[in-house]
Order: sequence, then C-alpha cells, then structure tokens
Amino acid sequence: MPPSPWSGLSLNLKQFYTMFPHTPDNSFMGFVVEQGSKTMGNLTELSRKPIALLYAKKYYMLQPTEVVKLITILTEYFEVHATVADARSALPRTIINHGLLAGTAYMNILRSSKIFVGVGFPYEGPAPLEAIANGVIFVNPSFNPPKSRYNTDFFSSKPTSRGLTSQHPYIENFIGEPYSYTVDIRNETAVRELFLRLQNHPKPLEYVPFELTTAGMMERLRAYLTHQNFCPELPPPLHFTPNSIADVNINVASITEFQQADIAPIRPAARWPPIHSSLTILLGKPGASCSATCHAHRSHSNASSRFICCSEHFKTFNDHVSLRRLNLPCRRIFMRSHLAVPALSTSGQACYLQANDLLFDCEAPGELSVNLTVRRICPCRDALPGQWALCRNCL
Repeated sequence: MPPSPWSGLSLNLKQFYTMFPHTPDNSFMGFVVEQGSKTMGNLTELSRKPIALLYAKKYYMLQPTEVVKLITILTEYFEVHATVADARSALPRTIINHGLLAGTAYMNILRSSKIFVGVGFPYEGPAPLEAIANGVIFVNPSFNPPKSRYNTDFFSSKPTSRGLTSQHPYIENFIGEPYSYTVDIRNETAVRELFLRLQNHPKPLEYVPFELTTAGMMERLRAYLTHQNFCPELPPPLHFTPNSIADVNINVASITEFQQADIAPIRPAARWPPIHSSLTILLGKPGASCSATCHAHRSHSNASSRFICCSEHFKTFNDHVSLRRLNLPCRRIFMRSHLAVPALSTSGQACYLQANDLLFDCEAPGELSVNLTVRRICPCRDALPGQWALCRNCL
C-alpha cells in the first residue's frame, strides 16, 4: 500500500492511541461523551409526528441514491430535521434545516428528537454516542460487504485490514438495542418496519458506557501510564499441563482452547496485561481473524464474559518449543513476516511463526495468500465489564 502518515514508523501498534476502540491492536484512549442539561430539549414539533434528526453536516452526505430514498421514507413516519451547513436551499421542503448550530442550540434539537438517523457517513463519529447519552435512539446503517481499504477510497491509505460492518461498529457491537438499531438502508421493507417500530417506541433512558465517562477514561489513562512499557524484552516461556488441548464449540466458530497451567517469567518484573490471570490461547477457525476468534469465545465459568485479542502476548508462544507444548502437529515450521502468523495450516502439517514482532495483527484474516488459508493461533484475554480495553486484573 502507498505510504501514509500512520505507517512505516517502526512503532509498536499499542503506541497508537485511538479515539474509538477500532481494533485491539491499538490502545483505546477514547474521550468523554457529553450529556446536555435536563432542562434542554424544548423544540416543538410542527406536525404531530415525532422528530427525527439527520446525522449529516454537509449536503453531499445526503446525495447518494439510497440516502435520498431513506429520507423519503423517513418523512412518512417522522418530522425530519437537519443541521446541514451548506444546503439551505437545496434540501427538500420536507426537511427542516437549521444550518450550522452552536453547542447549546444543537443540543436542544438533539434532546427534542426521538431518533438520530445515520446516512452511512461520517464513519465512527462521536455524535451518535452523544445522541444515546441524551436518550435519543441511533439508527445505524449496516454495510454488506464491510467497508475497508480494499473497497472504499476513504480507507485506502489507512494501514489496517479491518472492515466496518456498519457506520458505527462500536455502537453495533458494544451498545446495541434498545439504544441503537442497525439496519440495511437499501432494504426498504426493513427500513419501513424499523421506522414504524420506532415511531411508537418509548424513548430509552440516557446511557453512557462507563468507558466513555470521565471516570472510565481516567481509569484507562492511569493504567496506561502505570503499566505500559514499550522497551524491548524477552518473552517468558510457556509451560502447559499434559493433555492440554480441549475442543470448545462456539456459536460463531469452532476453535480449540489451550488450557494453561503456569507461566514462569524469565525475570521477576511483572508483565502487563498479566499473563497468569488473563491469557487464553485459542486456535481459530480457518480464515478467521484473532479478533473474531476471541470475540466468539466464552468462558466455561462465566458465559457472559467477553474476550479480546491481546497482541502483547503473541510472543509467548511464537517459538518452536511453545508449539510443541501446545501439542500442535507441526511437521514443518516456517518463519514468515506476515500479519496473520503465528498460524497452523488447515491440513495441520505446517506451522508458521512470526518473523517480525511489529506485524502481528488481531484484525487480519487467516489468509497467507489467495490460495493459502490458515488457522491463526490467537492470544486472548478477558475484559472488565464496561471497560473492554483493560483486563480484570489490569488495574
């Protein structure tokens, strides 16, 4: 891919601090979601319909054919408002456009609305979270196929292999109903059914995930400042119990869990996230990413627990000795500089170790080439409820 401001810097991917938890390869720093005053939200409907506010600041965002059709359907169920800065005369008369607004005026319109309607762009902004924080339902357009640098110009220079399955994947995966509803806006039947449902739906309570509150952000910042260390160090060896492989059936993917006994560090200095309490090693489904493999896994002791790909720990099993302790049937072992390794071939005959520590990618699919699909060996960890960037013993 062409050079970009984010690539070729020889940095550990955890040294990139992101606004949203796009991928566990980076460090999620985040922000604090704003909530308006309880006295805000006094906009009066001009009709008897509830108010829908469009998530669009520029006119070009409303011009795609599927968006024009979406708005046409929306006006049948809701009184449609917008805050488009550059299209006072170009918008249909069915849209009440307020133009660019200052914070208080915008918050008044937002809190007066019942739904906040995404139109597919911008991607992953803070506004939908502000809507949910103020008791407004977000309509989240889905993407099929997912949008990525392989099919979308906006992402062409971004050094990531992830694909967006909706306009706001964080809300889709970490919040969901009743605060947000994901829908294919090209499917008229699904859109009409959703708008009819939301028209008579009671407004949900205001909601802010803990990780997007002041306390949540400060908790993450303190953990990063206290524990993150990007100075080179040797990984500790792994020690596994005999008969250490157990098959686990998951709804999304069949994976294999390597149950760990204890890990003896090379030096007494603590590693973070802590290995003993948080690391689970999984063998993914053919072609699956480590993010998907970890996400599909559920703990035997707590089925509601969430697992996250933990790129910090892939080096603990990235060697010949560890592969043997994992009881993997590797007749041949190859060193590869590739995003998707360590991995096992689908035939089970060959294993691949990572030759470049900076290349491990949680989001990369299990494909070494067009014709070579593999099963990725994935480091996974548990997560704090409401604070997915930290493990349960990370504080």
